[in-house]
Amino acid sequence: MTKKILIVEDTPETCDILTILLELSGYDVIVARDGVHGLEQVHAHQPDLIITDMQMPRMDGGAMIKELRTLPLCRDLPILAITAHGKERAEEAIISGASCTLLHPIEDESLLPLVRTLLKNKPPRPFAAL
Repeated sequence: MTKKILIVEDTPETCDILTILLELSGYDVIVARDGVHGLEQVHAHQPDLIITDMQMPRMDGGAMIKELRTLPLCRDLPILAITAHGKERAEEAIISGASCTLLHPIEDESLLPLVRTLLKNKPPRPFAAL
């Protein structure tokens, strides 16, 4: 079964690059443009992994991650946070509940192995609605 990855990113160029890279690697990709839309997409699609930017309008990545971690079926969901705002913002992502972080610019040599590792180490999800 193909793994579903939700990208939560407000910058169209970054979103397009991530989408193309992940689709070429065989993943199904779902896109959201901010944390509010990201939460909606999690409920609608139950992704296997979330890749989120930390700086977005309406609801930033940190707030979205905190909200996701309150949901029983999302407590162990792998979340990769990306940021262009340095180590402080990356640390904030980890404190919020992200599984790990990457700093911009993102390179496929670091992204794809990390995605594979996060998906492989993900515990099985029970068959239940969020």
